[in-house]
This record gives sequence, structure tokens and C-alpha cells, in this order.
Amino acid sequence: MKILYGMGNRFGGSEMLSRFISHLDPKHELKIAAWDKASHTLSTVDWTLDSLFFNLINIRSQHRVETFGLKGQLRYNHHITEFIKDLLEFEPDLVISDDESYTACFANSFGIPLWYCSPLLLLNAWKINLGRNQVYRNCTNLQRYHSFFPKAEKYLVYSPLYDISFRPKIRAGFEWVKPYHLKIEKKEEIYDNMFIVHDLKREPILSKLFNSIDNSIYASYNPVKLRNIKTCKINSEEYKDYLAKSKKIVITGDTSHFADAFYAEKPISICPTVEKNTVPEMGVGIEMDIEGIVNATSIRNYNIGKDYGQVEFMGNFATDELNRNFIYNKKYLSVQKVKYLHEFIDDI
Repeated sequence: MKILYGMGNRFGGSEMLSRFISHLDPKHELKIAAWDKASHTLSTVDWTLDSLFFNLINIRSQHRVETFGLKGQLRYNHHITEFIKDLLEFEPDLVISDDESYTACFANSFGIPLWYCSPLLLLNAWKINLGRNQVYRNCTNLQRYHSFFPKAEKYLVYSPLYDISFRPKIRAGFEWVKPYHLKIEKKEEIYDNMFIVHDLKREPILSKLFNSIDNSIYASYNPVKLRNIKTCKINSEEYKDYLAKSKKIVITGDTSHFADAFYAEKPISICPTVEKNTVPEMGVGIEMDIEGIVNATSIRNYNIGKDYGQVEFMGNFATDELNRNFIYNKKYLSVQKVKYLHEFIDDI
């Protein structure tokens, strides 16, 4: 089977895709269309979707694309013709869209089976109480944006939440997909915290903040040497060893690392990105890691962790807040079984 995977422009998508690729049956051929911003953990991208915006004339619009990605407005230009030509030459049998509209519209236009697989489907499958604030308005806008996506054969909610006792009920037509996660052995817990940062823009300030939390581990894709705490590269053997030996896990919000901590039965805290825009031409705006916000809201609702928000905004109070990160490690995993994504594909 030939599969086209369209990856949306958010921080956590590339890690999910990397793990999917590592589990995919070799009999399937996979090609990837992705946004540059979200592809830093991928070794290969067949089509970079940013190229569809190369001929934007208005500089304000160009800044908006660079800062926010697609932002809910489809602007077709001359690159779309070459993009469609390339996809037709590939002749995919299935298109999987992880919150990516171009590949979804391509599948719909040419009668190719389309599946959606994303943590963001929770916004439509389950009404999450986000509160009446800027975050709520942005998530509502994203729900409205999703309403313009073409219909699909499958809507796969990629999340560990189905494993929670009394897990949320999702609407008819949506299906749970168990996230790929690293198997973590049980070991003596000797470190108080492990901080897992996938947001490269926030890494410089977060590494300094977390360096002040004693007896902790810091993990990222590009780990820097820190004076006070140990560091490691995400997904390395050290990463798995440190995760097993840590009492509590703090992540910046992506579903893959949420799943690593969750299935290792660790208390989880999340500090998702909610950042004021600094581009003068655009005025005031918000850049949000919606995946992180959805996951943070979920663990708060189910009392399996803490939502810090953007912890570096706490200033001098941030260290005290992080040091109070004590959560009871409840046995919240159930025995329900849900298919992995590759099992759905192998069934075809």
C-alpha cells in the first residue's frame, strides 16, 4: 500500500510520525508532506508545505504564516499545481492527515481514502472544558476551522486518555488509537523530576529554569550541558533509563511524551506554549501549542497531573511552583485494548 501522510504545523506532530514510521510494516510505502516548523525530528520530508506560500505578496500575511503556520486560511498559489502533480504521480492508496488540510483536500478531490489521526480530534470528539478565555476562543476557532475539512472514512483519536478509568466518551464516528510509547522498565526512583522539552523555541529559557530544580533530569532533542542537573537526548537509552528512575515527569505537551510518562505510570505535569506574539506588523496575537493545551486540560480534568501553563511567565515563583510538583501516583490505567495505528493499516 502507498500511504501519503500529511503532518500539520504543530510541535508534537513529528515525534508521533517518527514513531509511526518505525512501527510501519515494510510492505507499505510512506511519503510525507509536512510543515518545516514541525519536522525537526524527521530525517526525510518528501514535500515541504511551506512552499505553497512562497508567492505571498503582503508582508503582514507572510509574517503570519512564518509565525503561526496555516492559521485557518487556505491561500492557493502556483505551487499547488506542482504539488498535486507530484502527489498524483505517487498514486497513494490512502491519505492520513494529522490536522493537515492540503493533503486532506487532495484526497477528497481525487477520491482517495482519507483518515484523520490526531490528538486534536479530541476538540471535536469530546467537549473539553477549557474555560472562557483566550485559549477557549482559539480552540473554538480551531474547531470551526476543522468543520471545513472534507469528510473522512476514519477519525482516529490518538491519545492515551482511553486507558483512564471512566475515560471520556467520544462522539459516534470517532475511534481511539493507542499512542506509540517507549516501554519503560520499573526501576528505583532516585530523581525527583524529569523535564522533557520538545519546544525548541522555549528551550533556552526552560533549560535555565529547570537547571535550578535540584535532583532532576533535563531531556530535549538538542540537550545542552547544564551545571546542576543531568541532561540527555530524547528517545535515547539514557532517556528511557532516566524516565524509569524519575518520580515525576514534566513535559511541554506533546502526546508521544505524554504517553511515555503515562504508560510508565508516572505523575505528569504539562507546561504548554501560550505565548504573546512579538511581530510588530501583526499587533497583539497568541501562538499556542493546541496539542499541549488539550493534553494539559485532560490531565487536569482527570486528576492525573498538573497544568502549569507557560511556567516561565511565573518569574520568581516558577521554581517554587515546580518544587511543589507532588502528585499522588494513582493506579489509573485500565485493561481496555485499542488498536495501534499500524494495526488499522495492516487490516486493509
